Amino acid sequence: MIANFIQRLDHSNPFDFYFLLDCDEFLACQTNSGISCQRRDIERVLQPCIGSRDVLLIRHKFWHNPCRMHLYSITNSSPKCFFAQGACDSLDHGYHHAKSRLGSGETITNIIYFEFHYKPYRLHRISSRQHLSCVVTDFSRRSLQAYQKKQDFNHHCAEDLLEGKFDYVRRFLDPQGWERAPALLAEFNRIGISYASLYEPKSLLPQPLQLSLLRIRQSVMHRVDELNDLLYRGARLIFRKTSWLMQRSLQPLLRMTRFGG
Repeated sequence: MIANFIQRLDHSNPFDFYFLLDCDEFLACQTNSGISCQRRDIERVLQPCIGSRDVLLIRHKFWHNPCRMHLYSITNSSPKCFFAQGACDSLDHGYHHAKSRLGSGETITNIIYFEFHYKPYRLHRISSRQHLSCVVTDFSRRSLQAYQKKQDFNHHCAEDLLEGKFDYVRRFLDPQGWERAPALLAEFNRIGISYASLYEPKSLLPQPLQLSLLRIRQSVMHRVDELNDLLYRGARLIFRKTSWLMQRSLQPLLRMTRFGG
């Protein structure tokens, strides 16, 4: 569908390039002086690709850190594709694999992009719950664990809901594996885009104390979940036993009723 739309634009209202981005993704480029989000730099990087017959590849993407501003992890796997005018033939669902109608080559460009994949913990849970709401009605820990084991549609969202805030936040505080890149937020500031809601609210407590309290809270919440599950299992067992005993007690009465009838 997207490829057909691009092809229609090529015939009716053509553009130099077609980028396929989600609403949480933002273009930038790699220059000799570092990462830039300036339009003039992006256009300069794209200049050699005008009219390219190849599938054009974004070099890599930056995943943001929702707990520490300006820090990103870089991934080179599954680079997204884009096209110059007239080249689009087909695309897969994630825009990671494509074909050009003008040739079979691929060109890795100096275009990069930022993806705000991760969210503050509260929004992360809301999003995961929304993704599961069409297939799950019981969001108890027991039910989520059972759904996760099925490896069914959006099963990773069940795993997200099972993860406590301490575990979620802690992995973003590890200093290893993150690169500082202030260009994007600087551009947001320049054009007046608010981004505070994309990050975990700052705590007034020192970080070690905050993590300790989150760990205690998470441990308590897990114990409460385990207790609820134990009570649920106990209630089901009592119900089954009671039903069995009632059936046994009614059997003589039923036999007597048939005999007397």
